[in-house]
Amino acid sequence: MDNVSVGTFWGLVRTANWCRAVHQRVGAVDLLKSKEIKIVFWQESTRTRGSFETAAGRLGARYGTTVDAGKYTSELKGESFEDTIRSFSKMCDLMILRTKEKGSARRAALVSHVPIISAGDGAGEHPTQALLDAYVLNERIPNGVPGKTIAFTGDLRDSRTARSLARMLRMMKPARYIFASPPELGMTDDIKRDVSAAGIAIIETSDLRFVQKEADAVYHQRPQNNNRTGGESAEEIASGYRSFIIDKAFLEGMKPEAIVHHPGPHTFELTEEASLHPKCVMFPAMEMGVYMRMAVLLWVFGIECP
Repeated sequence: MDNVSVGTFWGLVRTANWCRAVHQRVGAVDLLKSKEIKIVFWQESTRTRGSFETAAGRLGARYGTTVDAGKYTSELKGESFEDTIRSFSKMCDLMILRTKEKGSARRAALVSHVPIISAGDGAGEHPTQALLDAYVLNERIPNGVPGKTIAFTGDLRDSRTARSLARMLRMMKPARYIFASPPELGMTDDIKRDVSAAGIAIIETSDLRFVQKEADAVYHQRPQNNNRTGGESAEEIASGYRSFIIDKAFLEGMKPEAIVHHPGPHTFELTEEASLHPKCVMFPAMEMGVYMRMAVLLWVFGIECP
């Protein structure tokens, strides 16, 4: 996330807003009608893959999607990851990848003949999710993120979305972060160093009631069983999450204008009733994510909105 400048971010926000207005007015456009995009996912996905496919289609691009790429490419025959990337990149103008291992997006970029967009890099980062989450929070928090208290809750150690957003929001100058998690799943030291260096105060706690009273926005995480870096079992993690369940009562005890966001998918840590509550922006964020990913595609191809 360190290669996204303040100017780039706000430029993407302007383009995303333009994409939203154009879609609501006329539907699809043909700005990318000459482009071919390969979407290749080694990990499962609902929102990220679906929103990139929708974004590409609304911009007029042609795209092809490969899911479960470890099974449905020649990697099953022994082909290296690098050769898979080299091969796909000879067939398109852009690749969008979700990989299982941290650092794979960088490995792909070193051998690809076309630009690479990371759609999730194992336990590493999730850049476009961070862009859309920052976009959502700044729009939905009254008067935006600057000067506010942003809480990151749940499994922070293994959440690429929480790590990426904590870095992304630095440029928007929130007053403080609250990192609230079960003790063994706290935010990693590298993120805390980066946040402190940006002048953002940090409070660490395992008390979700403190978060409820103090936060202007809560970014909640499920147990990251698909990207686990520790040796805990799923049952052990679930046991530690008993005091990290957000429900309707939690939402109604927050500040009047405070919100909860969740990158999805949610499981037991966010009840269904809470996910549909007006103070929870998880589902509205999915629509905004399409517009931000449309903006990212235009930016990669160097196309400015009219």
